[in-house]
Amino acid sequence: MNNPTITISIAVYNDMYAIQELVNDLFQEGCIGDNISFLLIDDGSQDDTASVIQKLSQKYPRIQCVIHESNMGFGYTIREAITTPKTGYVLYLSGDNQFRSDSVKKLLDFVHTDSDYVIAIRNRRSDNFYRRFVSKTYNTLISIAAKMRVKDVNSIFLVKRNTLEKISLNSSSAFIHAEIFLKLKQMNTKCEELSITHYPRVFGKGSGGKFSVIFPTFIDLLKYKFRL
Repeated sequence: MNNPTITISIAVYNDMYAIQELVNDLFQEGCIGDNISFLLIDDGSQDDTASVIQKLSQKYPRIQCVIHESNMGFGYTIREAITTPKTGYVLYLSGDNQFRSDSVKKLLDFVHTDSDYVIAIRNRRSDNFYRRFVSKTYNTLISIAAKMRVKDVNSIFLVKRNTLEKISLNSSSAFIHAEIFLKLKQMNTKCEELSITHYPRVFGKGSGGKFSVIFPTFIDLLKYKFRL
Protein backbone atom coordinates (compact mmCIF):
# COMPACT_ATOMS: atom_id res chain seq x y z
CA MET A 1 0.00 0.00 0.00
CA ASN A 2 1.42 3.39 -1.03
CA ASN A 3 1.82 6.11 1.56
CA PRO A 4 -0.60 9.05 1.09
CA THR A 5 0.99 12.21 -0.28
CA ILE A 6 1.31 15.06 2.21
CA THR A 7 2.26 18.74 2.03
CA ILE A 8 3.55 20.48 5.13
CA SER A 9 2.46 24.09 4.61
CA ILE A 10 4.01 26.85 6.68
CA ALA A 11 3.05 30.53 6.65
CA VAL A 12 5.95 32.69 7.82
CA TYR A 13 6.22 36.34 8.83
CA ASN A 14 9.43 37.82 10.26
CA ASP A 15 10.66 34.40 11.42
CA MET A 16 14.00 34.12 9.63
CA TYR A 17 15.73 32.29 12.49
CA ALA A 18 12.80 30.19 13.68
CA ILE A 19 11.88 28.82 10.23
CA GLN A 20 15.46 27.77 9.57
CA GLU A 21 15.66 25.83 12.83
CA LEU A 22 12.22 24.30 12.29
CA VAL A 23 12.82 23.00 8.76
CA ASN A 24 16.31 21.70 9.53
CA ASP A 25 14.95 19.92 12.61
CA LEU A 26 12.17 18.24 10.61
CA PHE A 27 14.60 16.85 8.05
CA GLN A 28 17.22 15.85 10.61
CA GLU A 29 14.68 14.06 12.83
CA GLY A 30 13.57 11.84 9.96
CA CYS A 31 10.03 13.25 9.67
CA ILE A 32 10.24 13.77 5.93
CA GLY A 33 9.56 10.67 3.86
CA ASP A 34 9.47 10.49 0.07
CA ASN A 35 5.73 11.16 0.13
CA ILE A 36 6.10 14.55 1.88
CA SER A 37 6.70 17.96 0.32
CA PHE A 38 6.81 21.50 1.72
CA LEU A 39 5.15 24.79 0.88
CA LEU A 40 6.68 27.82 2.61
CA ILE A 41 4.89 31.16 2.21
CA ASP A 42 6.56 34.38 3.32
CA ASP A 43 3.88 37.02 3.83
CA GLY A 44 5.89 40.15 3.08
CA SER A 45 8.36 39.83 5.95
CA GLN A 46 10.44 42.87 6.85
CA ASP A 47 13.48 40.82 7.82
CA ASP A 48 15.43 38.28 5.71
CA THR A 49 12.82 35.51 5.93
CA ALA A 50 12.35 35.47 2.15
CA SER A 51 16.02 34.84 1.44
CA VAL A 52 16.18 32.22 4.22
CA ILE A 53 13.34 30.13 2.78
CA GLN A 54 14.83 30.44 -0.71
CA LYS A 55 18.10 29.04 0.62
CA LEU A 56 16.19 26.24 2.36
CA SER A 57 14.53 25.34 -0.95
CA GLN A 58 17.98 25.04 -2.53
CA LYS A 59 19.16 22.83 0.32
CA TYR A 60 16.00 20.68 0.30
CA PRO A 61 14.56 20.34 -3.25
CA ARG A 62 11.15 19.23 -1.97
CA ILE A 63 10.49 22.75 -0.67
CA GLN A 64 8.38 25.13 -2.77
CA CYS A 65 8.51 28.83 -1.87
CA VAL A 66 5.95 31.57 -2.33
CA ILE A 67 6.98 35.13 -1.46
CA HIS A 68 4.49 37.97 -1.09
CA GLU A 69 5.94 41.34 -2.03
CA SER A 70 3.69 42.96 0.57
CA ASN A 71 1.86 41.69 3.64
CA MET A 72 -1.40 40.07 2.54
CA GLY A 73 -2.61 39.21 6.03
CA PHE A 74 -3.12 36.16 8.19
CA GLY A 75 -6.30 34.76 6.71
CA TYR A 76 -5.27 35.22 3.07
CA THR A 77 -1.92 33.53 3.62
CA ILE A 78 -3.25 30.55 5.55
CA ARG A 79 -6.01 30.04 2.97
CA GLU A 80 -3.31 30.01 0.29
CA ALA A 81 -1.16 27.64 2.35
CA ILE A 82 -3.86 25.00 2.67
CA THR A 83 -5.63 25.31 -0.70
CA THR A 84 -2.58 25.44 -2.99
CA PRO A 85 -1.27 21.88 -2.37
CA LYS A 86 -2.69 19.05 -4.50
CA THR A 87 -1.54 16.24 -2.22
CA GLY A 88 -3.86 13.89 -0.37
CA TYR A 89 -3.28 15.64 2.94
CA VAL A 90 -2.20 19.09 4.10
CA LEU A 91 -0.47 19.62 7.44
CA TYR A 92 -0.57 23.28 8.44
CA LEU A 93 2.33 24.27 10.68
CA SER A 94 3.24 27.70 12.07
CA GLY A 95 6.73 29.02 11.34
CA ASP A 96 7.63 30.25 14.84
CA ASN A 97 9.14 26.89 15.88
CA GLN A 98 6.81 26.54 18.87
CA PHE A 99 5.59 23.29 17.31
CA ARG A 100 8.39 20.86 16.47
CA SER A 101 9.16 17.47 14.98
CA ASP A 102 7.53 15.52 17.85
CA SER A 103 4.16 17.15 17.12
CA VAL A 104 4.55 16.72 13.35
CA LYS A 105 5.23 13.00 13.77
CA LYS A 106 2.10 12.58 15.89
CA LEU A 107 -0.06 14.37 13.32
CA LEU A 108 1.40 12.36 10.44
CA ASP A 109 0.34 9.13 12.14
CA PHE A 110 -3.29 10.07 11.42
CA VAL A 111 -2.88 9.74 7.64
CA HIS A 112 -3.30 5.99 8.14
CA THR A 113 -6.69 6.44 9.85
CA ASP A 114 -10.11 7.51 8.59
CA SER A 115 -9.91 10.94 10.27
CA ASP A 116 -10.76 13.93 8.07
CA TYR A 117 -9.37 16.68 10.30
CA VAL A 118 -6.99 16.51 13.26
CA ILE A 119 -6.25 19.55 15.39
CA ALA A 120 -3.33 19.68 17.83
CA ILE A 121 -4.16 20.87 21.34
CA ARG A 122 -1.37 22.81 23.01
CA ASN A 123 -0.62 21.15 26.35
CA ARG A 124 0.53 23.81 28.85
CA ARG A 125 0.70 26.61 26.32
CA SER A 126 4.09 28.37 26.49
CA ASP A 127 2.89 31.95 26.10
CA ASN A 128 2.48 34.86 28.51
CA PHE A 129 -0.66 35.37 30.60
CA TYR A 130 -2.19 37.89 28.18
CA ARG A 131 -1.90 35.56 25.17
CA ARG A 132 -3.34 32.67 27.16
CA PHE A 133 -6.23 34.85 28.35
CA VAL A 134 -7.02 36.05 24.83
CA SER A 135 -6.88 32.48 23.55
CA LYS A 136 -9.15 31.13 26.30
CA THR A 137 -11.70 33.89 25.69
CA TYR A 138 -11.65 33.28 21.95
CA ASN A 139 -12.03 29.52 22.30
CA THR A 140 -14.99 30.11 24.59
CA LEU A 141 -16.67 32.22 21.88
CA ILE A 142 -15.98 29.56 19.26
CA SER A 143 -17.35 26.91 21.62
CA ILE A 144 -20.61 28.88 21.82
CA ALA A 145 -20.74 29.11 18.02
CA ALA A 146 -19.97 25.39 17.65
CA LYS A 147 -22.33 24.35 20.48
CA MET A 148 -19.57 22.16 21.85
CA ARG A 149 -16.36 22.67 23.80
CA VAL A 150 -13.45 23.84 21.63
CA LYS A 151 -10.07 23.77 23.35
CA ASP A 152 -7.55 25.22 20.86
CA VAL A 153 -9.04 26.16 17.50
CA ASN A 154 -6.07 28.28 16.33
CA SER A 155 -3.52 25.50 16.54
CA ILE A 156 -1.76 23.44 13.86
CA PHE A 157 -3.76 20.76 12.08
CA LEU A 158 -3.87 17.97 9.52
CA VAL A 159 -6.70 17.82 6.96
CA LYS A 160 -7.67 15.63 4.01
CA ARG A 161 -7.60 17.70 0.84
CA ASN A 162 -10.75 16.16 -0.64
CA THR A 163 -12.59 17.03 2.59
CA LEU A 164 -11.26 20.59 2.61
CA GLU A 165 -12.36 21.08 -0.99
CA LYS A 166 -16.00 20.60 0.04
CA ILE A 167 -16.09 23.90 1.96
CA SER A 168 -15.64 27.53 0.89
CA LEU A 169 -13.48 29.81 3.02
CA ASN A 170 -14.24 33.53 3.25
CA SER A 171 -12.28 34.85 6.22
CA SER A 172 -9.36 37.22 5.75
CA SER A 173 -8.44 37.28 9.45
CA ALA A 174 -7.22 34.84 12.11
CA PHE A 175 -10.81 33.53 12.16
CA ILE A 176 -9.75 31.32 9.21
CA HIS A 177 -8.85 28.50 11.64
CA ALA A 178 -12.25 28.59 13.29
CA GLU A 179 -14.02 28.85 9.95
CA ILE A 180 -12.36 25.63 8.79
CA PHE A 181 -13.30 23.85 12.01
CA LEU A 182 -16.90 25.10 12.15
CA LYS A 183 -17.65 24.29 8.52
CA LEU A 184 -16.11 20.83 8.72
CA LYS A 185 -18.16 20.11 11.86
CA GLN A 186 -21.31 21.19 10.02
CA MET A 187 -20.55 18.52 7.44
CA ASN A 188 -20.27 15.87 10.17
CA THR A 189 -16.71 15.06 9.15
CA LYS A 190 -14.60 12.96 11.48
CA CYS A 191 -12.61 15.47 13.56
CA GLU A 192 -10.00 14.45 16.12
CA GLU A 193 -7.98 16.22 18.81
CA LEU A 194 -4.37 15.48 19.65
CA SER A 195 -2.44 16.72 22.69
CA ILE A 196 1.03 18.03 21.82
CA THR A 197 3.92 19.93 23.42
CA HIS A 198 4.04 23.69 22.90
CA TYR A 199 7.52 25.20 23.12
CA PRO A 200 8.48 28.76 24.17
CA ARG A 201 9.12 31.25 21.39
CA VAL A 202 12.89 31.80 21.16
CA PHE A 203 13.06 34.16 18.16
CA GLY A 204 10.87 37.11 17.19
CA LYS A 205 7.54 38.28 18.58
CA GLY A 206 4.07 36.89 18.01
CA SER A 207 1.35 39.14 16.63
CA GLY A 208 -1.69 37.12 17.69
CA GLY A 209 -2.39 39.31 20.74
CA LYS A 210 -2.42 42.62 18.87
CA PHE A 211 -5.66 44.59 18.58
CA SER A 212 -5.10 44.81 14.83
CA VAL A 213 -5.38 40.99 14.75
CA ILE A 214 -8.06 40.51 17.41
CA PHE A 215 -10.59 43.07 16.11
CA PRO A 216 -10.95 41.78 12.51
CA THR A 217 -11.08 38.22 13.88
CA PHE A 218 -14.02 39.18 16.10
CA ILE A 219 -15.73 40.92 13.16
CA ASP A 220 -15.35 37.79 11.00
CA LEU A 221 -16.84 35.70 13.82
CA LEU A 222 -19.88 38.01 13.90
CA LYS A 223 -20.20 37.80 10.12
CA TYR A 224 -20.12 34.03 10.30
CA LYS A 225 -22.87 33.95 12.93
CA PHE A 226 -24.93 36.45 10.90
CA ARG A 227 -24.67 34.28 7.77
CA LEU A 228 -25.90 31.30 9.76
